[in-house]
Amino acid sequence: MATLSVRDEAIELLQELLRLNTVNPPGNETAAAELLRGYLEPLGLECELLGRIPERKNLVARLRGRGDGPSLLLLSHTDTVVADAEEWTVDPWGGEVREDHVWGRGALDMKGQVAASAVAIATLAREGFEPAGDIVFAATADEEVGEDVTYGVSWLCEAHPEAIRTEYCLNEGGGDRITFQGRTHYLCSTSEKMSSPFVLRVHGRAGHASMPGIADNAVVRAAPLIERLGAFEPTPRLLPEVDEFLRALLGRVPDPEHVVAELRDLDEVVAAWVEPMLALTISPTIVEASRARNVIPSICDVICDCRLLPGESRDDAERAIRATLGEDRYDFEWLEGHGGSRS
Repeated sequence: MATLSVRDEAIELLQELLRLNTVNPPGNETAAAELLRGYLEPLGLECELLGRIPERKNLVARLRGRGDGPSLLLLSHTDTVVADAEEWTVDPWGGEVREDHVWGRGALDMKGQVAASAVAIATLAREGFEPAGDIVFAATADEEVGEDVTYGVSWLCEAHPEAIRTEYCLNEGGGDRITFQGRTHYLCSTSEKMSSPFVLRVHGRAGHASMPGIADNAVVRAAPLIERLGAFEPTPRLLPEVDEFLRALLGRVPDPEHVVAELRDLDEVVAAWVEPMLALTISPTIVEASRARNVIPSICDVICDCRLLPGESRDDAERAIRATLGEDRYDFEWLEGHGGSRS
């Protein structure tokens, strides 16, 4: 790859990464870690493969610094969400280039940044650059699931904190590029929403499916609640970060009630980015009830992805959600909470 331009080098590495199926679960991220080690180690970078189990290893590569300045971590993950090849017009694991874009599951989330970070640290090593502090590149497993038993960065923090401890870190989403009204902007994320999923457990009365009149079908009871969640429209508000973002884009800050409509007239992609910055979001994603076709279920669980604004409390969010749903024989339970920080 040494004879390629940096751009072509990143494209080629991205294509190789995309051709590895690292859908999580099960992950199988070791294949990506080994590919990256094979790319970086010949350049003199110190590489370690660290993992809870052999199939799910993390790569940590280090460019040693002089020791008289702060260290920097380039953090990324190599697992992806699922892909149904039937829904794709290209092979999800083909890494095909079409019209100057590389296609494949994980190209955006986030093997593109994996490749860019790997090529960046490789270029520095190749040029003999000596930073003030260490530059560390970590390509980790298990970002897409990461529940009770973790295999990626959470596990590294517990089992090998010395491997990734640095003063500064650049992570996913920290430098997206957008073009708006002829100007190109490179973004710097300084805050993030809290991933805070919840479950509605809807109660009914069980019965045999051949006699629906004697039962109270929990799935049917759940349907209007799901519709209310889908129609939920919280009051938009502008956080300081969004205020500055809009000022940089437009030169002014529109009213929060009208900002999305105004942006949609100018650029639908940017409008879609801004809309979830204005309020919490709720997306029902999983419905679980009877496992038997002939049994009317007494319980239906509706699992929802929910993202809260930085500084927004779960208590406030729950009050707004319950006000939308009403009280209709369901239990509400938060499942976890990650993020919601400012830097």
